[in-house]
Amino acid sequence: MLSELNFQKGINKLINEYQEKGFNPNAARLKQWYEYMKDMSDEEFNKRIDWVLKNVSYSPSMADIFKADISSNNTWKDFDFSFLEGGDE
Repeated sequence: MLSELNFQKGINKLINEYQEKGFNPNAARLKQWYEYMKDMSDEEFNKRIDWVLKNVSYSPSMADIFKADISSNNTWKDFDFSFLEGGDE
């Protein structure tokens, strides 16, 4: 279960990054978000927040956190660069 302390830390990360883009949730919104997210583990929540910070350029919504692709580690190691092997043609 998501701890309230970890939730607040994640929200603070989002505020630090997106406040200038309009992300400044009030107490009622934070309560609503926590109610929907409280069944996540701290680890899952942290991964979703990190994904949003790395991939979302606008003020995030609750849906952005739920849609975060945490199934991969978001690195280039599995990227197929074989198209570069032929050089210029």
